[in-house]
Amino acid sequence: MKSTENPNRINNNEDHRKLAYEEWKVLQEIISRRENFIYQMRNWLYTLSTAFIIAIITKEIQIDKKILVFSELVFIISFYIIEITQRIPIVSSSYRVNKIVQILYDNSEYDQPIFNTSKKNNIKKNPVLKKLIWKEAISHRIWSPYLMLLILISAICYFL
Repeated sequence: MKSTENPNRINNNEDHRKLAYEEWKVLQEIISRRENFIYQMRNWLYTLSTAFIIAIITKEIQIDKKILVFSELVFIISFYIIEITQRIPIVSSSYRVNKIVQILYDNSEYDQPIFNTSKKNNIKKNPVLKKLIWKEAISHRIWSPYLMLLILISAICYFL
């Protein structure tokens, strides 16, 4: 007689909770590392932008303001794209964390750790995850610092 049970399914409730909790901790660490990287990256952008502003104000560099603004625009867009790519694993991990929390609260069955490599967490095949990532990319809390920086640099160049 063949067993129809999934061999990867965890049957022991205590092991199930421990494994789910361990996956939750690993995913939280992934989220934390990515968030820290994003904030360090933004600090670098602010440092570069400050250097551009100082160069424009002090006129130490004999380059046309349009070239400086264009260069700053390239930096801002590049850093924004990098941030969005770094947010993909954050959104994916957060999505899985929410599922794990739901599993733990409902005391429902826990398959196995899937992290970000599973088909269940694949962005291309998961419309919910795809929608969450797009929502994150256009979120004002993501793009507003970049827009404000661009406005600041443009205003400084315009009035000087």
